[in-house]
Amino acid sequence: MKFSKNLSKAIFSSFLAFIPLQQVSLFSSELLASNEVIEQLKSSKVKKNGNLVVKFCDELSDFSGYVEVGGKKFAVDTADTVKPKKLVWKDTNLPKSKSIDISTSNLLSDGKVVLDGDCNSNILPILLLGAGIIAAGSGSGSGSSSSN
Repeated sequence: MKFSKNLSKAIFSSFLAFIPLQQVSLFSSELLASNEVIEQLKSSKVKKNGNLVVKFCDELSDFSGYVEVGGKKFAVDTADTVKPKKLVWKDTNLPKSKSIDISTSNLLSDGKVVLDGDCNSNILPILLLGAGIIAAGSGSGSGSSSSN
């Protein structure tokens, strides 16, 4: 019984010894991937009027490639609106549907693929508002209270 406990401890500790190496290799592969990918895609949808709209978290530049929707390609050079934070193709004759597949895997900005991003642009105002409420609630009041 004691032998099996020692054996399981040895296996577990050897397993733990390899975790930092795996984390380092994952981190290095993420760094390599970050040179080829920009995670800035905020949203992509077909609006009621048939416009295809692709929005970005931050301002991007030097767009190239295309967006693919249901097997149909929409090249950047044919977009009706090209702005640093938005691309729009008007009158695409695409159905408005939440289940429609919009692929940006061939959309490039500065030679890097634009993929879904985590746009946390609204987190700072929420944090500041929360801090203000906490500060107001815990203010030092000079009033006194007495109970009889």
